[in-house]
Amino acid sequence: DEGYELTGSRVDFEMLAGQYSFFLYLRDTTTDILVAQLFGIFESRPLGIGGSGGEFIGNDTFVNFISGPIELGTRYSTRARGSEGFHTQAAFIGLRSYRVEVPRAQLLVGLGDINTRRANAGQRLMSTNPADYKIIVVGALQEVFVEGIAGAEISMAVHARNLRVTAE
Repeated sequence: DEGYELTGSRVDFEMLAGQYSFFLYLRDTTTDILVAQLFGIFESRPLGIGGSGGEFIGNDTFVNFISGPIELGTRYSTRARGSEGFHTQAAFIGLRSYRVEVPRAQLLVGLGDINTRRANAGQRLMSTNPADYKIIVVGALQEVFVEGIAGAEISMAVHARNLRVTAE
């Protein structure tokens, strides 16, 4: 259960963005490989611009990523009952509640997609048994970036409370 407040975001260009997400890091205890799952809450760009609102598998050299918005009908996670959905573009004021679930079947889809990518790159595969994963950190991630736009500015403020994880 999470509330947050976002003010002051303005977007004029594709590569100017403010983003806010939940994140969860898992460690495969059989291979020591890290996996981060990102759950998008807010993106200042319109849907589809720069990947806004999309789902993807990636990595940043050290960590494999499963990423997608908090929504219904997504591949890697499910918006929980009582949760707000992914929000884009217009900033807002006031607390909103976000909840996300990752059922076993969706975790297996994400791990399978990462393993397909790793196999294609000739890398060691990760376990496909959810019991082999340990949660190592959870939190909220705020990112603000400007890419290649001289003089561009963006600001964003976020307030979060009651962040928690339940593993079953």
